[in-house]
Amino acid sequence: MRRTQLVLTALVALGAIAAGTGSAAADDVLLPDPGEDGLLWVTGQTGDGGAVSAGATQYRRTVLTVACKGGGHVRVTMQSLDTQVAEFSVRCPARSAGVGSVTLDQGVVQSGSFGVGIHASKQTIRWALTVAQPR
Repeated sequence: MRRTQLVLTALVALGAIAAGTGSAAADDVLLPDPGEDGLLWVTGQTGDGGAVSAGATQYRRTVLTVACKGGGHVRVTMQSLDTQVAEFSVRCPARSAGVGSVTLDQGVVQSGSFGVGIHASKQTIRWALTVAQPR
């Protein structure tokens, strides 16, 4: 299958949309578009949430990046086929963006779907994330 056919993104704002907080203004993007290597780009959510997607391949390394601001921190987890493959925290300064990233070796993320969860220490923290598999 062609890569473009595999990159089917199903965005789920777990809690953020349900709570009615949703996305911020388009001019306040915390992370840039990951480009053609990107599998997932969430431009901005508030509070607890996450996203799921498909199209990962086990034959490339995977880079998960999270940015946040608003004071406090976010705890980030990533699952691949029901197995947790990453967990880290990012400090979220009050006015500027804090950024954290992890690079997973090829084979850690399995081919198919994956999910990223965000647990915010305060429901007013804004965050964004990208998942990419560089060539």
